[in-house]
Amino acid sequence: MTKVGTPKIGGTVSKVPGTFVVAMVAVWERPFRVWHFSVSYNQLLLCSLSEDTSPVRVDVLFSNVCFLQMSTKCTRLEIHTGEGCDPPGVEIPAGTRGEWFTRNAGEGYVFATHCQWHEDEGNAMTPSRFGPSNERTEVTIAVVLGRS
Repeated sequence: MTKVGTPKIGGTVSKVPGTFVVAMVAVWERPFRVWHFSVSYNQLLLCSLSEDTSPVRVDVLFSNVCFLQMSTKCTRLEIHTGEGCDPPGVEIPAGTRGEWFTRNAGEGYVFATHCQWHEDEGNAMTPSRFGPSNERTEVTIAVVLGRS
């Protein structure tokens, strides 16, 4: 079983206190972690951790990332986009393509052009549809986290 989608729960719109309109992009009730960030391609890959209740692995890719602020792990993943999703005090230069995505009601922020995901029955050792190979991922994560 293979699924690809963007957005998974598009069109769900809710009012946030104030005047902002926010659309839910997707939500999963399972742990995720940062799997890979490529500076050269400006891509952020999040992967679901193994879960006994579901054999499906989920990889979430943000493309053309201009800003990123989030922890490396979360117990669930809920992605929103829309007005008011930007973090306080952060300005993206005018004319920059993309939109703000929030993770878990403001626990994390990404400014990117796309958010897409892929679901399959792979495990942590199966290469992601979005790349890179596992060997390169482990080295990259160690560098991003400041380990050597």
